[in-house]
Amino acid sequence: MGNTNKVLLLTEKTMAEMPVNFSENYNTHIICLRGNVRFKFNHKEYLAQKDDFIFWLKGMAVSDFRASKNFKCVVLLVEDNLLTENLPDLGTSINARLYSRENPVMPLSSEVEKENCLLNFQMLYAKSLETNHTYFTELLNAQM
Repeated sequence: MGNTNKVLLLTEKTMAEMPVNFSENYNTHIICLRGNVRFKFNHKEYLAQKDDFIFWLKGMAVSDFRASKNFKCVVLLVEDNLLTENLPDLGTSINARLYSRENPVMPLSSEVEKENCLLNFQMLYAKSLETNHTYFTELLNAQM
């Protein structure tokens, strides 16, 4: 898989515009911009609305997406190896996995928090496209 597929940033998207099998192929991060979306996660139904953050890891049981007509979101899809191999420690990985299984939807408490998340999405995506920095070199080394 080429570098451009490691991280995908999709802006102002509807659920119909999502890549095929995205939840099976990527760790998924979504910020709801407007409207709402319902989905099943580990056989339990969830509702996410404007200013909610949704997160789940690759391969988790996610299905039955039903979005309102006005639903729009920003999505950051991160290849599994890129995410798991770059966590600071095993404890962080375990905590993220456990937390995301029980809490796939998290309300963002303020506009500032939402803007920070959006900026983080953009920065990670931009870094994934650059090839002349240590992060890229370390990423290549991790893949070999």
